[in-house]
Amino acid sequence: MGFVRPRQAGTKAAPPGSVRIQVALLVVVIIPRLLGEAAEVPWTAPSSPGAVEGEGAPSRELSPKPDPQSDSSSREFSFELREGLIWVEVNVPRISRPLNFLLDTGAGASALNLDTVKRLGLPLGKRVTVQGVRASSVGYWPERLAATAGEVALPRDYLAVDLNELGDACHCRVDGLLGADFFRERVVQIDFRARKVRLLTAGKPRGETLPLRMRGGALQVPVAVDGVAARWARLDTGCASSLQWVTGKRTKLSGSAQDVESRSLTVAVGLAQLSVPVEPARVQLGSHVFSEIPTGRHSQPIFSGEAGLLGNGLLSRFERVTLDVRREHLYLEGAPPSPSGS
Repeated sequence: MGFVRPRQAGTKAAPPGSVRIQVALLVVVIIPRLLGEAAEVPWTAPSSPGAVEGEGAPSRELSPKPDPQSDSSSREFSFELREGLIWVEVNVPRISRPLNFLLDTGAGASALNLDTVKRLGLPLGKRVTVQGVRASSVGYWPERLAATAGEVALPRDYLAVDLNELGDACHCRVDGLLGADFFRERVVQIDFRARKVRLLTAGKPRGETLPLRMRGGALQVPVAVDGVAARWARLDTGCASSLQWVTGKRTKLSGSAQDVESRSLTVAVGLAQLSVPVEPARVQLGSHVFSEIPTGRHSQPIFSGEAGLLGNGLLSRFERVTLDVRREHLYLEGAPPSPSGS
C-alpha cells in the first residue's frame, strides 16, 4: 500500500518541471517460512492457467484458506472515498461501533492494528518477524476475528501489526486493512460511481479486459508508461496517488522462474517514508490512454520484481473496476475522457 500526501521534502532540488513529495509507503515484509512453520499458517500454491508465456512454475503464495462462510446472501457493501483511499466500516460482535478499515489490494494479507487487537481483547497469535524497508518489527499471526462489512463475511485470519503511523498519515484511525486475500476465490467489483463493493456470482463483467495475476500475494497488472512496453505493476487500492513508477531497472512482462520465486518471499503490509520526484507521464491501461498523469518516479524498485504501484488516482477514473483473480482478469468499465494534468 502507498499513501501519498504532499509535504515539505527538504532542500534537495527536484528535476526541472517536477516537484518532490513525501510518500508514506506501506511496505512491511513477512517471511513466509516463519509464517508457514512457526505460526502454522495454512497456504496453498494455486495453479496459473493464465500465466504469461515463458514464465516458470507458479509462485509459492501465502494464502489463508477460503472462508466457507464468505458466500453471504448479501452481495455488496458501501464504502467512502476520502483523500483517494477506500474506507470501509467493519462490524465485529465485541463492540457496537464499526471499525475503520482500508480496502487495500496492495497488502498481501489482511491486517489488524495492534491497538485494535488489544481494544477487542483478542489473544495474540504466534510472534513473527515483520521486516520493513529500513527496520524490522514484530507482528502476530493469526489473529482470528469474525467480521463483516454490511452482511458480507470478511477473512477470519489477520496479521496483527502496528498501523498507528499509517493512521497518523491518514489523519484518521486505521483499525485494519482488507488485503489481497479478500479477493481470492471471488469476483469483486469496486463501483467508484455508486461507492459500492460487490461480489459477483454470475455473468461476465462489462468493460475492457486486462491480464491480472497474483504473485507473492501481490495483485499485478500490465501498465505502459511514456510509450515503453507494458510492465507488471502492483494493483494497489491502498495507494491514493495515480501511479508510482520505477524508472531504474526494468521489470519485463514475461519474467523468469527466478524472479517469480524472489517475489514470493514477501507479503506487503508496512510503512516507510520516501521522498520522490513527481513528473507528468503518459499512462496506458489496455486501450485507455491518459496524458499528463502526475507520477512518482523511483530509482529503485518499491517491491522486488515489480515496476510500481497503480493507485486510486487512476483507478477511480473508471466507473467500475472488477477483479477476477481465479480467471486472472481485470475489467475496466466506463472510463471518462482523460482531463489534462490530473
